[in-house]
Amino acid sequence: HLEVVQHRAPDTWMVMRICIDAPYWWLVANPDECARSADSTGPERYASMGSEKWIKDSSDYLAAFVRAVEGAPLGKKIIGYSLLTSHGGEWIYTGAGAGKIGDYSEPALRYYRAWLKRKYGDQAWIVDTPVPSEGDRGRAWPALLRDPKRDARSIDFDLAFSDMTVDNLLAWCRAVKRESKGRRIVGAFYGYLLWQTGLVKSTATNGHLALRRLVEIPDIDFVTSFPSYDVREP
Repeated sequence: HLEVVQHRAPDTWMVMRICIDAPYWWLVANPDECARSADSTGPERYASMGSEKWIKDSSDYLAAFVRAVEGAPLGKKIIGYSLLTSHGGEWIYTGAGAGKIGDYSEPALRYYRAWLKRKYGDQAWIVDTPVPSEGDRGRAWPALLRDPKRDARSIDFDLAFSDMTVDNLLAWCRAVKRESKGRRIVGAFYGYLLWQTGLVKSTATNGHLALRRLVEIPDIDFVTSFPSYDVREP
């Protein structure tokens, strides 16, 4: 495809989109590293973004891919990389299209408890704190507001889940920066804070609440969004 573009439009510069999701063999080999929805009896078709093994394996794969592109003749025509994963490639929880929320996997639970320790200190209650139930997290639906006293744990988890998502994204951004020696820009779809087409229960639980943190970190150069998928007419 790159060769076709260069043949037809030799002055074209490109931002390459790379979509990385866990292949079937990885999911089978690492069932405890897979994402889970609240009602799941088994792993989803995606890795948990809280999985350290997933982040390492996927970062290694991405690094090898970028090395190959950068070393190819057409690599000099690439100005950057856009990184995609999960639902629609847009860094949204994988079951969102079916109205599911997550992540109820063990990696996500470990991340959540570590996140609580960073926020509250080494409190005894954190050790046994579960991921809040779907019912608890759903009290604000379909509105955007929660009670900071009654819904404190749900608020904490959704913020932690967003940080978990951004940690995965930033690991990939750093892999690109390292392999391209800082010569390429890198970004992703992120920051869907007010609206998502067809996604039930999405605003607070989609992993996009860490936008401020993301844009203040120099490892990522851009975020991408869209005007609308289904409300585009006047």
